[in-house]
Parts: sequence; C-alpha cells; structure tokens
Amino acid sequence: MSQTRPKYGQLFSAKGATGVSTTFDVRDFTTIYVAVTLATSASLTMKCYQSIQKTEPTFSSSASASNIWSTVEMVDLEDEAKVAGDTGIVCTGSSDGTRTYAINTGGAAWIAFDVTAFAAGTVSVYARATLKP
Repeated sequence: MSQTRPKYGQLFSAKGATGVSTTFDVRDFTTIYVAVTLATSASLTMKCYQSIQKTEPTFSSSASASNIWSTVEMVDLEDEAKVAGDTGIVCTGSSDGTRTYAINTGGAAWIAFDVTAFAAGTVSVYARATLKP
C-alpha cells in the first residue's frame, strides 16, 4: 500500500562506537532526507547502505546473493556536495553540528547507516521518507 504521508525514524541516537543502525523501511518512498548530528568532537566515518531485497537484509553481515545491499551516494543539502557511498561521511573532530543529506532511494526497500571507523564523539541520524523530492 502506497504511503501518502511522510515517514519519520531515528536510526542512531548519540552513537559513540562502530556499528550498524536500525533498518529503515523505504519501500513506498522515493526520497529520504537525513539529518546527521555530530557532537563532542566527533571523529568517525559513517556510510549509508541500501537494499532492493524484498525481505529486510542484515546490514551487519556481508553482502551476498541472499543478503543484497550496497553503499549509496548522498548529497549534502547545504552545498550540493556529493558524498560517495564507498567513502561515506568522514568527520575529523571539528565537524560538530547538524547537516542534512538527501538519499535517492528510487527502487530501494531498506536503508541503514554504519559507523565504520570511530575515534571520538557521537552521531545521531534522523530520517524523513517522502514521495516528493
């Protein structure tokens, strides 16, 4: 059943270690906006994953023919800078604050975030799924 109202979710709340976020179901939506809040001199790398698989994938396990997912590009809405999926958001201790990113998920079913490297600070991720760009 197609959604007509936006959907909201919190994927990370003050995450201060490596690891994968809560999975966010985006099957009925075309665009996802995420607010990424960094605090306490965050020094970390975080990537966004998406999947087209019918059932929820296990983003914390390796991608495979039965666990389909990959990294996805994001666009920083402040300056339209592209964040390559394989690179992710890289913070070096002086990036505290909130930035908003757009993720084009046309055709995707699930997204999640992964803190792949961590040295300090925390990150929170809030998502808004919509049918409108």
